[in-house]
Amino acid sequence: MANEVILEERKHRSTDGGAYLVVADDSDEMQAALSYAIDMAKRNNAHLAVAHIVENKGFSTWGNVDQMMKEELRSKAEKYVWSVAKKIHEKAGIYPSVHIRVGDTNAEIMNILEDKNNDVRSLILASDVSGSGPGRLVTYFATKVSGKMSVPLIIVPGAELAKKEDTDKDEEKSA
Repeated sequence: MANEVILEERKHRSTDGGAYLVVADDSDEMQAALSYAIDMAKRNNAHLAVAHIVENKGFSTWGNVDQMMKEELRSKAEKYVWSVAKKIHEKAGIYPSVHIRVGDTNAEIMNILEDKNNDVRSLILASDVSGSGPGRLVTYFATKVSGKMSVPLIIVPGAELAKKEDTDKDEEKSA
């Protein structure tokens, strides 16, 4: 598809542990989910898939201006998601699959999950790292569509993982 770039050939992935999908949205929850997904991928001989969704809002009346705005948002999305992919590779030695989509975040994530070519085995989300609630994506996927999903939903405790990462960073500084 024109909206996706896959870093590895699928034929090399057919007998492995599949892919864990993380939504790259620059939130603290994403960092917590990504940390967990990296650990799971390493333990299960799996890959990571990173999805970034550009919300398709407010583009309908200005013709060329709208197109330029969409292209700019797409360019920013590509830079961001590739920076996430680079961090994953530097941290874990894993080359993730990268999915960039334009549209409604929830619908596009469901589309990625339903596409059998992606070999996604689980969607990994983290609850709100502040501990104040589950978060927007967790609320939607756990309550609205969990029974319709073709893969398991893994919800990691964002607040606990954030504490662990802070402890790990403090240990690195003192070493």
